[in-house]
Amino acid sequence: MSKMISPEKIQLELNKLAKASKTLSVNDLRMILALERVIARVENHKKLSKHFVFKGGFVLLKTVNSDRFTRDVDALAIGLSRKQVPDLVEDALSQDLQDGLWFGDVKTSDLVNQGPYGGYTFNAAFTIGKAPSVKDPKIKKFSRIRIDVGFGDALDSVPEKQSMPSILASEEPVTWSIYPFEFIFAEKMEALFSRGSNNSRSKDIYDMQLIFGKIKDKKLLRKAIQKTFENRKTPIPESFWATAQEFELAVLKKAWGSVELSTGEEPFDDVWEKFLTVLRSLES
Repeated sequence: MSKMISPEKIQLELNKLAKASKTLSVNDLRMILALERVIARVENHKKLSKHFVFKGGFVLLKTVNSDRFTRDVDALAIGLSRKQVPDLVEDALSQDLQDGLWFGDVKTSDLVNQGPYGGYTFNAAFTIGKAPSVKDPKIKKFSRIRIDVGFGDALDSVPEKQSMPSILASEEPVTWSIYPFEFIFAEKMEALFSRGSNNSRSKDIYDMQLIFGKIKDKKLLRKAIQKTFENRKTPIPESFWATAQEFELAVLKKAWGSVELSTGEEPFDDVWEKFLTVLRSLES
């Protein structure tokens, strides 16, 4: 549980961080803080804290200082049925942790392109400050965060908790369970190769070439890839590198324009060449 922090103090800290940062605006930092506090609510929830494992771009932002900015958080639900999760997530977000943030107006929809087991997208309003009344029209103008929750992936158990420091010096760290890098890489690989030339997830290309350098055990990575592809019933190509060479890149290139890098623009062709080098190394 957080010690009570006033909204004014939060805004002051965010303003100082934005002035010191060469890449992140106050609004960017507000979003990062909101995602941190979403995770804090999940981890403070008696049920979800035992069954949620976090993954995706926000994990990379917090663990390896990824330059790719993200406005959502991804998680895998282990040992929970699909029917249970919506009510549990809404219950978690409704908690008042005395941290100066409010979350509400949660909208739930099916998560598309999430493999054979599906998932949910939770879209919630948030604000820094006093909790509004349920019917307050201002809620419609609040910023919103997204939580994507999937089911049935290759991870069998919840990994040990790790500490996640906050961007705020006045806020306590949160412990969370995160995907091993090998499985983050493997899931992104499966998403790319299952969709082929129709894939618009160019952010995954960037993430994979970043993650690859952090993985020390390539045998473990290959096992994670095999398990993930088998679990999602996706054929493993004889050569990832050769198959990738055959992709039509028009859709990926177009999608690259929407990827936000805090270090500025990087040509898609450069990112793609780095990724092909990763695939070569994976097969050597």
